[in-house]
Amino acid sequence: MILFPAVDIKGGQAVRLRRGRADDSTVFSDDPVAAALQWQGQGAKFLHLVDLDGAFEGVSPNTDLVRRICEALSIPVQLGGGIRDEETAHRWLDAGVARLIIGTLALEDPARFAALCHACPGRIGVSLDAENGRLKTRGWVGDTPYTVDDVVPRLAEDGAAFLVYTDIERDGMQTGVNVPALTHLAQTSKVPVIAAGGISTGEDIAHFMELGAAGVQMGSIFVTTQECDASETFKEVYIHSKSEDVLIIESPVGMPGRAIDGEFIHNVNSGLERPKSCSFHCIKTCDYTKSPYCIIKALYNAAKGNMKKGYAFAGSNAFLAEKISSVKEVMSTLEREFFLATHKLA
Repeated sequence: MILFPAVDIKGGQAVRLRRGRADDSTVFSDDPVAAALQWQGQGAKFLHLVDLDGAFEGVSPNTDLVRRICEALSIPVQLGGGIRDEETAHRWLDAGVARLIIGTLALEDPARFAALCHACPGRIGVSLDAENGRLKTRGWVGDTPYTVDDVVPRLAEDGAAFLVYTDIERDGMQTGVNVPALTHLAQTSKVPVIAAGGISTGEDIAHFMELGAAGVQMGSIFVTTQECDASETFKEVYIHSKSEDVLIIESPVGMPGRAIDGEFIHNVNSGLERPKSCSFHCIKTCDYTKSPYCIIKALYNAAKGNMKKGYAFAGSNAFLAEKISSVKEVMSTLEREFFLATHKLA
């Protein structure tokens, strides 16, 4: 079994997006190098980096940061996000990245993708991100007419070394994997498949390994760990929540998400958090004159523990968190669940 800890980088920080929305993220660490070293110290054999700046903007300011991560680690690093030409790909490889995950280029420019695979054999994988059965590109904001079945045979012929499949509706939500979609892909793909998005138990891991997945990527399950840089107060919100506290709310740009109920959400519903001005202008689609609150301030305050002026985004099973534990303890639980599930399957 290969477990790929995932570190998402945005603005030089380690963050977590909700449903792939650039405007909907929580900062979990101001030091991605330290976060990467923590994963290695916990026994990780591989690290997965997502360059969100590259994915959403097409240009990345994170080359030096990624180089420092690669130099600090003794384990290999794979990276995805915004790799849409050969020059960018070779820049990451020169920075020390062991292998790359391509998304947009593989779907929009098959000839250049094939040339890249041939130039870097065994080092190029493909990220297939689906929403409602259709594949997305450009950081999950670009639509395509393609399904997985439309593109997988061609990607294998072009030289893709592996596939990473994410169901966007599940990612960051911890609502469980999309069983039919991942089952079909694992059973039909001629190259290894890594499952990502909504995987939260060792039983999930065992199930998809049994179906043929080569590995999994996990992120949200580690929010309530000691190593997560979110404040203790933020984590306690998870731990003390009940199932009825997990609500569907609208962000200032109209996208739905799950959050844990609290004083700030009540004030938003009462119209008490409407911004009077905007100093950030961080989201083009956000009109502060119509927004119920400032999402940047809300997310920052929550990460720092000021829950009166922020709220905790969460998956539907956030209320199942019972304590703040170490990554090692979480890993031990996953291993135990995996062991029991594999023996049950046998």
